[in-house]
Amino acid sequence: MEEMKRTDAEPTEARGQIKLDQSSAEVSYANFALVATGLEEFVLNFGVRTGEETTIKVSSKVILSPKNAKRFAGALAQSIRLYEERFGTIDPSFPTPREKTGK
Repeated sequence: MEEMKRTDAEPTEARGQIKLDQSSAEVSYANFALVATGLEEFVLNFGVRTGEETTIKVSSKVILSPKNAKRFAGALAQSIRLYEERFGTIDPSFPTPREKTGK
């Protein structure tokens, strides 16, 4: 996967250099996300929905402070904008039953 760089990012010297150690990172796929909020946290639940099932097993849960949730939302919005500039507009609509089955 190609990494997209922020064009308006602060210089590395201004914010300190960040290095990621991904050696123990677990990777999972999600086609379902649910966000819940409380006074002091945002809870992001990720899972996989198959077919018309109404029960979705949550595979990952991420809890963020409101400040970090807003930073995450901004970073995600910027990444989507850069993606669409490069690859075209993303259609966020849900597929119709016909599109799901391919018939």
